[in-house]
Amino acid sequence: MKKNILKISLLSLLLFTLLTSVWSQPPPPPPGNHGAATNLAPNAPAAPIGNGTLILFALAAAYSARKIYMLRPSHDTL
Repeated sequence: MKKNILKISLLSLLLFTLLTSVWSQPPPPPPGNHGAATNLAPNAPAAPIGNGTLILFALAAAYSARKIYMLRPSHDTL
């Protein structure tokens, strides 16, 4: 049973790694102004990360505070 699981997992891993290389595509050609005196940024707007970072830090702080609170010994057991 253990050998079968090992064979199946190795075969799955091998097929996954081989098939993911088939999905890859070459990168698109650079824009026309690339390589001029300076490399110009694309015209697409940048992704806003400010709010997501704030939410992440707030959730991490709340999680840490709860873990610290749960580690404290309870005074009810005395």
